[in-house]
Amino acid sequence: MTIVIAYVPTPVGEAAVAAGIEQAVQRGEDLPIVDSRREGVAVDQSTATDADRDRLREQGRAAGGELEFHRQHHGDNLAEVILELAAERDASMIVIGVRNRSQVG
Repeated sequence: MTIVIAYVPTPVGEAAVAAGIEQAVQRGEDLPIVDSRREGVAVDQSTATDADRDRLREQGRAAGGELEFHRQHHGDNLAEVILELAAERDASMIVIGVRNRSQVG
């Protein structure tokens, strides 16, 4: 089984990765991370840099897990990307590393 993390490079995203790694190691599950860029955006600060990905992979290895990044573009609905990966990988859990910024969200 799998624990899917939706990641953005923020303190909330970092906390999601830490929680996801802990759960994956305890359960012996795979740990894919969704790091998705919005289509048509030239610069997207909500995706991990190469340095972020290297650091997070090392964090996972240090805890006894292996992280794998899934980078794909999304339109207006990032949830579709997360749910598709969760369905493909038979996820037991989804950890969301984002913070809602609107009352509707």
